[in-house]
Order: sequence, then C-alpha cells, then structure tokens
Amino acid sequence: MSVEQHPPVDPAEAAGFGPADRASLAGLRWFQRRMGSYQHVQAQQPQTLGYALHDSPVGLLAWNSQVMGDLDPDTLLTHVSIHWFSGTAGCAPRIYAEHERQEPPSGPTTVPLALAQFPDDAHAIRRYAERDHAAIVSWREHDRGGHYAAHQAPDLLVADLRRFFGGLRERWAGGQAR
Repeated sequence: MSVEQHPPVDPAEAAGFGPADRASLAGLRWFQRRMGSYQHVQAQQPQTLGYALHDSPVGLLAWNSQVMGDLDPDTLLTHVSIHWFSGTAGCAPRIYAEHERQEPPSGPTTVPLALAQFPDDAHAIRRYAERDHAAIVSWREHDRGGHYAAHQAPDLLVADLRRFFGGLRERWAGGQAR
C-alpha cells in the first residue's frame, strides 16, 4: 500500500511520537513533497510515461536517476541499460498502477513479515507497521545501506533474508505454522 493510501496521521497522536518516529514521519512527508511525482505519474499514467521511456535512453536515464541518485553510476547505468536493451522500460512503471488499483486490506495482514530498515531509505513507524501487519517476526535496523540495499549493503540484506527464512523453516518444522 502506498504512503498516500494510509490514513493521515492524527496530530494529537503525532504529538506523542518519540524522536525516531517524528524523524520517520518528516522523512516520509519530505519524500511525498519532493519525490512523489515519480510514484504518482507511474501509478496514474504508466502507458503515457512508458512511451516516452521506451523512446529515449536519455529520458529513461533522467527519469530513473531522480530516485536512484543514491546508487553508484555503474549500478544506475546497469539498471537503466537492462530496461533499455530488453525493451522493458515502457512496461516497468505498470507495477505502480497495479498496486494503486488494489483494494486496501480490510484488516492487518497475517503473513509472516520481516522488516530490514536501512538508514538511507524511508523509515517505517513501528506502531503503524504493527497495526497493519499482525505477524512481524523480525525488525532489524541497520547502520548502512538504503533503498537499494541489494547493491549498497548486500551482506546485511542476505543475512536478514537467511535469518527470516531460516526462522520460518524452524517454525514450520516445529508444527508452529499459522
């Protein structure tokens, strides 16, 4: 669910936030104000955008670099090149449109979930995460990495994935599956 689909934060509730949650909320609001067009255009006009991205490698690079600026140049160029040479630049934005069209869940999710939070990415507000997801089995905050953790801190991401799925395997083997 996109940030925009969540109910607005009640100012009275936000007044009780600790420093970390206030910083997380400020970061989310900053992103919405300064970078939200990326998500909105891809969600609302993916086909129109797709034609432009498919038509110009410079346009594709410019569009992607506005939100992938924290990647090193080689990784950014590799990402853009894969879309360009495979001809998938035009269809890649559709995931945002499909996500936007989903009905919001009627209650908390119950599928086991893990969160790996990296300092150079949006930060979750734990009370809202726990409200929306009833089965958070792992919550780890890391000291490096960002939205593209697979490139920026692969060792941390892989360790989290192994820990999460290993824990699920143990729960299933022990007959504790939900």
